[in-house]
Amino acid sequence: MTRIISLCLFIAALYCSYQGWFRYDFWENNSPGSGFIPVIAGVLLGIFSLNVFIKNEKASLALNKNHLYQVLGSFLLLGSVQVFGMIISIAAFMVVWLIVIEKFPLSRASIYGVATTTVIYIVFKVALSVPLPEGVFGI
Repeated sequence: MTRIISLCLFIAALYCSYQGWFRYDFWENNSPGSGFIPVIAGVLLGIFSLNVFIKNEKASLALNKNHLYQVLGSFLLLGSVQVFGMIISIAAFMVVWLIVIEKFPLSRASIYGVATTTVIYIVFKVALSVPLPEGVFGI
């Protein structure tokens, strides 16, 4: 299972590098452009995921439910960001993850989810004025 995940991460790394290099400018006006970080992150992710893929033992291909939950949860989070927006998606993902996977009580999971998304909102939206995906609710 680890080899499958590392292969998926390598494909994601190729996609990030491609987008950063061709869709956004990697270098513009003698300074890094908006594609600089995605290219660097994609290259590093590609190197590390290939390293895991190559060094992983072939005998450890057993299906682990926790790995599957992580991959499915990540894809659900990414898909829900476009529909519901970044803030709502992260809050819901954290609460559901903490309740279902980590077995936290609802009250504790809700506090962690709300606190984390509040910090994300304050840092990125308020302090740095970074536009976050808003979704259908405009949040």
